[in-house]
Amino acid sequence: MRALETPEKTGRLSIKVGERIRERIDSYLRHMFEGFSRNRIQKWLKEGNICVNGEMVKKNYIVKEGDKIDISLSYEEPIQVEPCNVSFGIIYEDEDIVVVDKPAGIVVYPGAGREKKSIVGGLLYRGVKLSRIGAPVRCGVVHRLDKDTSGVMVLAKNEYTHLKLSQQFAEHTIDKRYIGVVYGIFKEERGTIDKSIGRHPVERKKFAIVHDKQAISHYRVLSRLKDKTVLLFRLETGRTHQIRVHMQSAGYPIVGDRIYGGKGAKREEGIKRQALHAYLLSFVHPVKRQVVTFVSPLPEDMRNLIRREK
Repeated sequence: MRALETPEKTGRLSIKVGERIRERIDSYLRHMFEGFSRNRIQKWLKEGNICVNGEMVKKNYIVKEGDKIDISLSYEEPIQVEPCNVSFGIIYEDEDIVVVDKPAGIVVYPGAGREKKSIVGGLLYRGVKLSRIGAPVRCGVVHRLDKDTSGVMVLAKNEYTHLKLSQQFAEHTIDKRYIGVVYGIFKEERGTIDKSIGRHPVERKKFAIVHDKQAISHYRVLSRLKDKTVLLFRLETGRTHQIRVHMQSAGYPIVGDRIYGGKGAKREEGIKRQALHAYLLSFVHPVKRQVVTFVSPLPEDMRNLIRREK
């Protein structure tokens, strides 16, 4: 991996593909980088802003393990998110990053005009400057949490930190840990699920265990309840709905998950969303170049659920 020699804030990045994957480059980068739309990636490929192994490639180029992708970005598109007054905590902020404590029920960024309130809109309302990579709506977003998942997440305030954080997420070097409550009692104390995830073959808004993108979740039992288990998850990869799909496939769906939890989840009382919380995020600060770690306490609805089930 080629690292920048100085913390000069430029929109350039080099990554080396280390995954066993064969996928079109526009699709690969779209899923790897939260703020990159497929149309924009195709435009950058055509203009030569994205090259593979030192050469320009077309949008249908198949990425393979060992490829070196050089990205040099332009980001002229304006931000088009309406600032809004949203209640959430800011855990940490400096001139390069902002770390927030996202509540359940709030989207990270608005989609298709349906959600008026979002984390991005709330930060803009508070006057926080965000990277324009991902504009018009995903500005500053290098990763995201599902609407009904709570917890800690980081956003970038300039293009340099956006790319450097994206690089860490792409290389799976960021430490992401979640606490979740699942249906059923785990017998083993710890384990790993290594099952590829992709779009559900029929229900396209859902994800499923299919031969697509490698997904690895490690888990450890924190406590056993009456008929449920509290688990600590550590992710090596960050696929959409990864924990929820992996737990469903293992036969221990997340409590309250209306999509992957089955009929029992739809009738669950005391919690109105999936019992999943991103409690820890640790990464190398893009400018300070030291490891920083942030945590978010377990929210009240999950604490009440655990107390009730003991």
